[in-house]
Amino acid sequence: MSEISITAGIRSNLTRLQQSSKLFDRTADRLASGKRVNSAIDNPTNFFASVNLQDRASSLNARLDGLGQAVQSIKAADNGISTIRSFVSSMKGVVNNAIGNTDASARDDLGKQFNELLVQTSEIAKDSGYQGINLLERNETQTVQFGENHDDSVLQVKGFNLQGAGTDGRGRLDTNGEIASNNLTASVTVNSTSSVSASGYTATSAGNTTVSFNGASGYSALAATESAEIGTAQNTNTTVSEGYAIAIEDQDGNISGIKGAKSGGGDGMIDWGGDDYQSSLAGLTKDLEQFDAALKSQASDLAQNLATITAREDFSNEMINTLEEGADKLTLADLNAEGANLLALQTSNQLATTSLSLASQQSQTVLSLVG
Repeated sequence: MSEISITAGIRSNLTRLQQSSKLFDRTADRLASGKRVNSAIDNPTNFFASVNLQDRASSLNARLDGLGQAVQSIKAADNGISTIRSFVSSMKGVVNNAIGNTDASARDDLGKQFNELLVQTSEIAKDSGYQGINLLERNETQTVQFGENHDDSVLQVKGFNLQGAGTDGRGRLDTNGEIASNNLTASVTVNSTSSVSASGYTATSAGNTTVSFNGASGYSALAATESAEIGTAQNTNTTVSEGYAIAIEDQDGNISGIKGAKSGGGDGMIDWGGDDYQSSLAGLTKDLEQFDAALKSQASDLAQNLATITAREDFSNEMINTLEEGADKLTLADLNAEGANLLALQTSNQLATTSLSLASQQSQTVLSLVG
């Protein structure tokens, strides 16, 4: 353009037309993208502030999946507790029937029913896990992450330990009805009536019972006769239904246990067919009430944790919306305003084109006078 001489009027109108064309392109881009800040070139301050808000929102959104899974694991544990409490209610009914029954043989049958309920109770506890987390076994603790940064804001959901004696090598009920450690390493075969100690634990047997102790895989008992006394070493996989017991141990060490039925009693168990059955079963009723109260307490704790997680889940959703809304306010365009700008620019372009045409006509008039 520098080699060509144009009048001041034409140059002025040409400049306005170029400026209008740039504004027209910018407005068209904003309408197409919906944003007035598409890159750091448009507005560095708003662009990077928006990116930070979006990053926080993305981090919180990633935590929502974990919160949802935590809710499901608590629900699984709560379902297990509800089912176990229904078994406890059935146990109370069996005990009440036995207390009012004077037939020793009938009470023995009721005792077997009671033991089966005990076994099913511990099995329910084992089956109440979700995605590798079981809040009813081994005092497991589930860590729930709330904040966008690791360990920034967490909740420790503490479970408890419900075990049947003989379900694994980590816990058993001793003769006092308390959970004890089973660091057992010996392997023994007992013939006739003998007593064998293994790492501090004594098993008494009669009837050619083989008892194997293994610290890695737990222990099991294979009885030759149903009258074999295997005490608290009985495993749920055996055919012997006597001598089974369960207990709850919370993370504070509080224990509530239920002793099973066993012919002749012994090993802390109850002889349902014995002469003093009423006092023994009355004590068992109290144990059942304490056991149910412990379950109720654990269910209450889980319900509180569930309420906390649900509240934080709702808060996280609201916070994500707030962060995304803030990011949008820094970058989004006002489509109504941009639409009005586009119409104004179209009119401006038409006026600039007309003005440029008029300025060109003036030059042509001068040329005709000279000619």
